Amino acid sequence: MGGNLGSMDETFRRALELLPSHGIEVAAVSSLYESAPMGFEAGQPFLNAAAEISVTCTAHECLAILQQLEDTLGRVRHTHWGPRTIDLDLGLFGDEVHHTAELIVPHPACSYRRFAIDPLVEIAPDFVHPVMGKELRSIQKSLLARPLPIVISGFNQKEQQQIQQLILTEFPEVDLRPQNQSEAAIFLQAGGNPRTTPPDCRMISFDDVPGDTIEACKAILSAATLAPHIRHNRFFPNISSK
Repeated sequence: MGGNLGSMDETFRRALELLPSHGIEVAAVSSLYESAPMGFEAGQPFLNAAAEISVTCTAHECLAILQQLEDTLGRVRHTHWGPRTIDLDLGLFGDEVHHTAELIVPHPACSYRRFAIDPLVEIAPDFVHPVMGKELRSIQKSLLARPLPIVISGFNQKEQQQIQQLILTEFPEVDLRPQNQSEAAIFLQAGGNPRTTPPDCRMISFDDVPGDTIEACKAILSAATLAPHIRHNRFFPNISSK
């Protein structure tokens, strides 16, 4: 769950209260995390949380229900990556892997965005990412490494120089590694839309991140290196947070 418009606490609470009426039972809810917006048009800081749910429907049916709830709770889709009242993403769906125009599961955010992975680790640290084959706590740990090793691929010489300069001036905690480095925490790939290419959850395509090359790179590295702040550690007390 995410959002940065209106009373986010109340919107999240309402979303969780509505889920059972759609056949979705809520088993656990994380703390509320506050994080910087991702993308230059996203507006003010976001609140994020994760919930463990139990369903009998398919992943695509679950996504449709979540999108219906977004509409019910006032979500207006004007600008991709823009401000929003609520965003209900399907991050993981058991051990299933889906890669269609409508649905990517596991969600790409689960591999590198701290505001997504930290809430998930809080409620399901031992869950194994079905593509990466690692526990969520292990994925989080790889993002905590300093320096954080990354690899870039597919960029022209000018773009490579711009990225190197960005890392040098704004991300001293990041270490740019050679392309043959297989143990990097993040692989940044120029081109290749993740909705039309085979899934590789360590590979992050710039085509699915807002802005030009430098803006996209900054958004990705910020999401990977900036730890979200816990705003409420038990904001939905009627549900266990494990």
